Amino acid sequence: MKPRILNVEDDNLVQDVISGLLEQAGYEVALSSTLADGLRRVQSEHFNLIILDYVLPDGTGLELCRAIRRLDPHSPILFFTGEDHGLNQQWAVSVCAQGCLTKPLGIYDLVATVARLLDEAQSFEEDVAGSVVTSSH
Repeated sequence: MKPRILNVEDDNLVQDVISGLLEQAGYEVALSSTLADGLRRVQSEHFNLIILDYVLPDGTGLELCRAIRRLDPHSPILFFTGEDHGLNQQWAVSVCAQGCLTKPLGIYDLVATVARLLDEAQSFEEDVAGSVVTSSH
């Protein structure tokens, strides 16, 4: 089964570019353009990774990130946002995300970053499953 990615982005052109790149790389991509819809989708569907823009029409990616973390503490979250917001990797980790790429140049690193974050999440799940099996014996 293909890994599922939720892309919360209000710019249709950016949504199309991100979706095209990730689908070409073998991922299933679901789209949302608002904080409210993104949160609703996370509450009702499973995603292996979530990509957030910082500026959304009804709030910020930071607010959505915090709301997602209350529901799902483990799925990787990647910010993909404009450089004028002054966000960086250190900031992303401080708000419980796994990374931050800057538009437009970060598009070149997007597929590799998504693959790395999904691999890390899979390794974490395997480690947790292994420790549960080991501790139950």
